[in-house]
Amino acid sequence: MHCLRILMIICLPFALFSNSYAQQMQINTEMGYGGGALNYMKNTFHYAKPEFRDLRLNTTFAYLPGKGIARLNTGITADIFFNDFENFYLLKMPMGIDLLFGKKVQAVVGTGIQPGVLLSHLLPGYSRNIENRKIVFDAFAHIGIRYSINEHYAFFAKFQVEYFPSVIYRQNYYHAVYTSVISRYDDHRMFSNSYNIGFSYNIPTKQKK
Repeated sequence: MHCLRILMIICLPFALFSNSYAQQMQINTEMGYGGGALNYMKNTFHYAKPEFRDLRLNTTFAYLPGKGIARLNTGITADIFFNDFENFYLLKMPMGIDLLFGKKVQAVVGTGIQPGVLLSHLLPGYSRNIENRKIVFDAFAHIGIRYSINEHYAFFAKFQVEYFPSVIYRQNYYHAVYTSVISRYDDHRMFSNSYNIGFSYNIPTKQKK
């Protein structure tokens, strides 16, 4: 809720300088494919990057205040990171702002945040040593192009990068040294990039005269 308020405050100047009697609402559906990697620390100094493939499906609701260039987005994203050994299934809620430049053909630049839930993490053979974080959080930025087919439909394509500042899971290790047991852990974070395509539908709205 606090994040949504911050996004609305950021959009307020664009809305104030636009035509307040006109507004536009959109539904956007997209799919994307890309790659990802895990960053993890071993004893606070070792760094490695296991690679993943990233498959996602996203539906967002967008609000454009008047004739301003800002668009406020929120929705739901189903995201799968996978390779031959490990799979992640996440459900995320993007909340962000896009800036659109142009008319029929528009350049789109956007950023935002995505709180989410880790639905499942499959890592065969290591489940006893894994502490999954159910609640995850990432920040994203994208750049793309949008083409209006007519007044109701549009096609768009974009390139997006994401980084998870929050830990996705912790892997514990235990070593017997003489008569003592030493424990340590690795904190894993994810970053990714993806190429996305989709369609947009402008919801008809009544405009005040």
